[in-house]
Amino acid sequence: MNCGWIFPYKRICFVCERPLNMGFDELGQPHTEAQPAIEFIDGLKLYAYHGEAIPACYGAIRPEQWRQQLLHQEVNPQLLPILLKGLQFNSIGQLTSEQEALIPVYREKWQALRLSSKPTNRQAATEAIKAAYELLNLPEPDILFFSNPDTAIEYLKKHPDRKQHPAIKQPSKHQRTKLFWHYLLMCLIRQLEAQLEVQLYEDLGKQLISSNPWQGFDLGRPFGVQLGRFFPISPPFLRRLWGEGYDLAVAQPDAWATRGALFDFCFMVLGCLHNLKVWQVFQVITQECGLIFPYEDKFIVCDRPIKILVDSQGRLHGEGEPALLFADGSRVYVHHGVRLPEKYGAVHPQEWQTQWLLEETNAELKQVLIQSINNTNN
Repeated sequence: MNCGWIFPYKRICFVCERPLNMGFDELGQPHTEAQPAIEFIDGLKLYAYHGEAIPACYGAIRPEQWRQQLLHQEVNPQLLPILLKGLQFNSIGQLTSEQEALIPVYREKWQALRLSSKPTNRQAATEAIKAAYELLNLPEPDILFFSNPDTAIEYLKKHPDRKQHPAIKQPSKHQRTKLFWHYLLMCLIRQLEAQLEVQLYEDLGKQLISSNPWQGFDLGRPFGVQLGRFFPISPPFLRRLWGEGYDLAVAQPDAWATRGALFDFCFMVLGCLHNLKVWQVFQVITQECGLIFPYEDKFIVCDRPIKILVDSQGRLHGEGEPALLFADGSRVYVHHGVRLPEKYGAVHPQEWQTQWLLEETNAELKQVLIQSINNTNN
C-alpha cells in the first residue's frame, strides 16, 4: 500500500514513489483524454488510450483533434491502429454495383504497371526517395543508381568489412521505430483497415491483390546471394526489416505493386481517407524503381528491366530468350520461376541436350530441365 514499483536485489532494493494521479477506462485500463493517464511527483507524465501507451503529442489533446495529424503525418503502423479508433470513421461494409464493376479495371491497371518495361525516370525516383526519408524523419541519404541488380549486389560485396559496409550503420533504440522501410506501406494499410469492415477488406484483397509476385526474381535465386554473415536473404516483403539485424536490406517494388490495386480502388472509388504524401511516394517508387536496397544513409536503386516475360501464372519465364532484359544488355534467364544458366536459357527447351542433364550437378535445376523436356515430349 505504501510503495510503487520495487526492484529487490540481494544487497539493495529500489523503491519508486506511487503516482500522484491515475486515470482508467470502464475496463480498468489506463486511459485519459487530453491529460496524463499516470503522473508522478517529479513531473513524469505517461499518456494512454484504452490501455495503450501513446506519445504526448496525442495524449495531451483530445481524440477529435488527432484527425489531421493521423491522416497526413503519422506513419508508424504500430501506433496508427490504436489512434485511428479514436477518429470513429464511418465503416464501409458493402459496394454498389457500379463500384464492383470497376474492380477489374484497377486490377488490370496495376497488373500492367507490374509488368511495365518503361525506362526508369531517375529524377522522379530521386524526388520520391527524398520525400520518403523526410516522411520517416530521416536525413536525406546518398542515392545510388545501378543498371541492374547484379551490379548493385557486386557493389555491396566489395564492402565486406563491417566498418565500410553501407548496411552496417545501426540505428539507436530511439530511432529504431522509424527505420522500417515498410512503414510507408503499412501506413496505408492501417488507414484502410480503420475505414473498411473486416469482411469487405478481405474480399477486396482477394479480388485486387495479386497472389503471384514474380517468381524467379527473388533475391536468392536470380542474383546468387546466399545466406551468410553479411548477406542473409530477407524474409517475405512485409517482414523485411531495415536496421534490425539484417546486414542486407532489400525490397522489391513489385511486391508493393501487388497492393497498389487495392489502395488505388479504395482511395479513388470508395473515397477512403489516406496520407496523400505516402500514397504519392508509394506510386512513384513502385512505378520507377526495380530492386531497391534502403539503408539509413544510403539508398540503392536498380533500374527496371526493359523487357519482362512471364508465364500464365505470373512467374518469370522465357524460352530461348531472357525473361528479364536490362538496358545495359544484361540478361536473366528464367524457366517458370527458376533461374537458368545462359547455356540453357538462351536456347529453346526442345534443344536442351541429354548430355547436359548428365553433367548438371544442381539437383533442383536438373529437375526443372527434366520436367520441361517431359512436357515438350508430351
